[in-house]
Amino acid sequence: MSLETYETDAAVIGAGAVGLACAAALAARGLAPLVLERTGAIGQGVSSRNSEVVHAGIYYPTGSLKHRLCIEGRRRLYAYLAERRISHRVCGKWIVATNDAETAAIEAIYARALENGVENMRRVSAAALAEEPALACTAAIESLETGVFDSHAYMLALQGDIEAAGGAIVYESRVARGEVLSDGRFALDIEGPNPARLIVRTLINAAGFHAQAFARALSGYDEALVPALYLAKGSYFGCAGRPAFSRLIYPAPVDGGLGVHVTLDLAGRMRFGPDVEWLTHNDPDAVDYNVDIARSESFYAAIRRYWPGLPDGALTPDYSGCRPKLSPAGAPAADFRIDGPNVHGHAGLVHLFGIESPGLTASLAIADRAADEALGAAAAARRNLRRAVFFDRDGTLNHDEGYTHRAEDLVWNPGAIEAVRLANEAGYLAIVATNQSGIGRGLFDEAAMHAFHARMKRDLEAAGARLDAIYFCPYVPEATHPDYRHPDHPDRKPNPGMLKRAIEELAIDPLRSVMIGNSPDDLAAARAAGIAGHLYQGGDLAALLRRALNL
Repeated sequence: MSLETYETDAAVIGAGAVGLACAAALAARGLAPLVLERTGAIGQGVSSRNSEVVHAGIYYPTGSLKHRLCIEGRRRLYAYLAERRISHRVCGKWIVATNDAETAAIEAIYARALENGVENMRRVSAAALAEEPALACTAAIESLETGVFDSHAYMLALQGDIEAAGGAIVYESRVARGEVLSDGRFALDIEGPNPARLIVRTLINAAGFHAQAFARALSGYDEALVPALYLAKGSYFGCAGRPAFSRLIYPAPVDGGLGVHVTLDLAGRMRFGPDVEWLTHNDPDAVDYNVDIARSESFYAAIRRYWPGLPDGALTPDYSGCRPKLSPAGAPAADFRIDGPNVHGHAGLVHLFGIESPGLTASLAIADRAADEALGAAAAARRNLRRAVFFDRDGTLNHDEGYTHRAEDLVWNPGAIEAVRLANEAGYLAIVATNQSGIGRGLFDEAAMHAFHARMKRDLEAAGARLDAIYFCPYVPEATHPDYRHPDHPDRKPNPGMLKRAIEELAIDPLRSVMIGNSPDDLAAARAAGIAGHLYQGGDLAALLRRALNL
């Protein structure tokens, strides 16, 4: 039977979080992609069965795709969630040790995190451990950037982005086979209620469990380039009663996963998992997602290592998930595979293999990489944008006495002038973004602020440094003058207005830029503006910037 044939510019196989993000990235580049989904809804594969944790980028080998895309993706994800008002919480997590061997293991994890450039990591002091009285451990490290979010609402927002650009999701459309055509385009044979042949110029294979099967079914593609698939199931157990912890608690990692850890959903419900159960087959359609109650015995044993007060009978089977891995049990964890034309030689084609954790966190970054690989020129356009270091002012660059405004009162913080010079020498714009509510409160006027900034510029010039721009926000709800009174001005941090204006006006790439501030509002504004790095000021500012920029 001959199939009805259609042509379009771009298609994505798979409507999980990564596939939807890829389609949204193509839509942002002016295309109207079709997303071909084998089931009847979005997010029914790997994306439907996970912890909904936003990972910081701690564990992965330095320089790997998992490392770089997790950090970039996490920063962009927080900005996207804030912009779309999608429920999320940056709750932080502790990685805990219960003996000397595990203490050494988490110290190695801490060193890896610092090497990876993960922001806002710290060792938990003995005094701070008292914040979690139910916890039994010998040592702990903390990630302040870890969080949880509503992954389904996130996928719905991506679907909205795709459809707003003229794209669409085509459900119950299984791509049975494909062919590389003589003109370089790709023909896809689609099975389902409306079988058809689709011919596309740009194709991203984000089929998750089925990515390898499609690559092998693509006539004209070298099957030797398709990696093996291994499946690892993970089960979760719920826990009755009030949560015992106020943050996520992770043990030292185990083979194939991060250990049976505590996660808290947005409703505050506590659950444990996943464990790791390597399957003896690699058929995604044969995975049994039922949770075996007998596995609770190993859960009780694992959890009681760090929560000895876990009551008998508290655990109940919840749900399970499965990961598409590229390495077998006992082997080092394989990296993501984003196989574009530089791997296989077919322009416009990208295969995504082994996209497991932290794939959900990294989805926006993976999507950008895949879209750039597929379209080629987009990556070059981004490289033409400039990089910037955004500095908060009072408390970050200069000592803060409370509404500091007199030029003669300027006292630079340690390393601040050198940090600005380092940014200049490394080719970054140096930009100040500062709330100046003292103007709105009537404590001083804009002329005094400009005189203060003139003094800053003179000091910097004398040291061979410069500020490229200064953005300020004088607006507050309780302003004494009506011109400065505003209930929630978009420029006032934690709102990102100042940062977004700078990004647009100065042609800045936020993904290659950094924000340094001394308050949660500074970091929240950076996340909402999509700025890649957001760091707390601490100690010598120049030393902090060297680490952030790998200088």
